[in-house]
Amino acid sequence: MYERIQNKRYLYRELEQFMDKYASMKGVRVLRILLREPNTPIDVIDLTLRLRFANPRQKVVEKFKAAAFPDIPMADGKALGQYKNRMNQLIARKARRLAEEEGADCSDLDWEIGWLKRELRNITKPNGDIKNINPDKKKAYMSYRNAMVRLLNKAREENPAVWDLVRRSLVCGKTFIWLDNQG
Repeated sequence: MYERIQNKRYLYRELEQFMDKYASMKGVRVLRILLREPNTPIDVIDLTLRLRFANPRQKVVEKFKAAAFPDIPMADGKALGQYKNRMNQLIARKARRLAEEEGADCSDLDWEIGWLKRELRNITKPNGDIKNINPDKKKAYMSYRNAMVRLLNKAREENPAVWDLVRRSLVCGKTFIWLDNQG
């Protein structure tokens, strides 16, 4: 147990030295924020605000998030209705064609029906409601993810122990988490 704690302290010292060496990299700034609050999921928008402002107040953060990062519907009700009508028309046309001629070629209809099904699955939730997207969140996520990949590549080259610690402890997604459950 004592050796594990000593090893963990050593790894964290190595990580600090590595982060000091590359302090100007965005990945290091993100990692420092995550290390301040281990085991706490931090949304990419919160991460953005924390990187830009030293200590944003919660009230300001909520107002800023609501105004600057609104969710956008992937389609409107009219478009959704038109997709469903077109798919129903194609299914009816396919049924008529198959009724008229046994084994008729319906590949043209199958292709469009398949595309419409995939598109409906893409723009709607399982209950049929229209999905919302947040392009700013996706852009922020990709920016931070790429920054972390660059940082991990540097760590792999210079200090494999630090690379392994970061790789095991960092969870990247729409929320970032530093897992500190060892020792």
